[in-house]
Amino acid sequence: MIIDHISHIEKYRSFGPGFESGIRFLLQHQNDPAEPVARYQLDENVDIMVNQYKTKYPEESNFEAHNKYIDVQFMLKGDELVGWAPREKLSEISAAPEKDYYELFGESDYFPLSEGYFMIFFPEDAHQPGLVRDHPEQVTKIVLKVRVEGSLPL
Repeated sequence: MIIDHISHIEKYRSFGPGFESGIRFLLQHQNDPAEPVARYQLDENVDIMVNQYKTKYPEESNFEAHNKYIDVQFMLKGDELVGWAPREKLSEISAAPEKDYYELFGESDYFPLSEGYFMIFFPEDAHQPGLVRDHPEQVTKIVLKVRVEGSLPL
């Protein structure tokens, strides 16, 4: 897992072609909190999800992990906590390989994700996004789904 500010994002372009195009997209949209909620393919290496939701308490969700994608989660508006744990330390609850979605349960550490910051989750990183930081609030977040193939070797 990586946590950093958008002002430092240029150094991650070398992670692979998906990072190059995804970073270009984030830099173009970093100041647009009105970005419409959508899901679409940016190019052959990156899918984009723009999400708006109300943060929830940890007991209301589980962890997720992915084998084929690296998540880059950038907070446009709002604040949340994100749970993180090494995937191998959690128990798998369910698997949907066709959707590259694995649901897990267990103990974790929690990290803040505030406006202007991003987190990068690799396949070995189980993550529980969208959690209440101080109080439930509406957030807007851009998630890049970067294909592992052609990215930084893991």
